[in-house]
Amino acid sequence: TEKSDVYSFGVVLFEVLCGRQAMNPHLPKDQVNLALWARSHYKSGTLRTIVDPNLEGQIAPESVRKFGEVAEMCVRDQGSERPSMADVVWALEFALQLQLTADQKIPASVNGDDHGGILETDVMTASGSNLPESSPSTEASGIASSFDIPK
Repeated sequence: TEKSDVYSFGVVLFEVLCGRQAMNPHLPKDQVNLALWARSHYKSGTLRTIVDPNLEGQIAPESVRKFGEVAEMCVRDQGSERPSMADVVWALEFALQLQLTADQKIPASVNGDDHGGILETDVMTASGSNLPESSPSTEASGIASSFDIPK
């Protein structure tokens, strides 16, 4: 079904984020199933501790949080609680936007501003258009409102 495909895609997202296979019987019992293990870390706020070390320092914390949130929503137990693939795509584009924004931040001192703040530049998606400020499903859950999307 579509919702089982969403679950499988969520597992793939966790595989990418954590740099390991979905099932590994050689690990401790609570770590054998990646989806369950990663989901428990997401829920406890410790997802960052299981991110693939090769990605460390290359992904903005807000992008990791959004990516993890999307993966967690995909692997929820009940299919009715999982997002549609269209919502997954939108949320991943949002995670990309967060990453691109973080990559574009320049320390203000480099630009002669001694306030020590961060300046943001206008960031566009690869298609050249700004992402929408909200979508019906993310707006209702407060996802979009927790981040500022550059215009």
